[in-house]
Amino acid sequence: MSRESLHRIMATDQYLTQMRLRIMKKEHLYLTVIAVQPEHQAKGLGGMMLRHVLRRADTDAIPCYLETFGQNHVDLYTHFGFAVVESGTVPGMQEPVFPMSRLPQATNSSIN
Repeated sequence: MSRESLHRIMATDQYLTQMRLRIMKKEHLYLTVIAVQPEHQAKGLGGMMLRHVLRRADTDAIPCYLETFGQNHVDLYTHFGFAVVESGTVPGMQEPVFPMSRLPQATNSSIN
């Protein structure tokens, strides 16, 4: 990895960490990376992983937080009960970042 790439990664991490700590003042689950290999996408695997985490968060009554890039991802997480808290742009990047949070749901409800 080049020094420039490492610098961009560190700057992005610092920006996102400061944003998260400003937005989420209390205990929360931070969903850092949810990914499915391209050849396995569109099979429901990402949703299955996310539902597992959300059930645990609901059982423990803990809010969840994540950042995502791109409106298509915002739409996906909105389906699972997340809401955009604000938006911003990581310095040096052109695509906006959307921090999203989700309050714990009643444990008897189903997560679609």
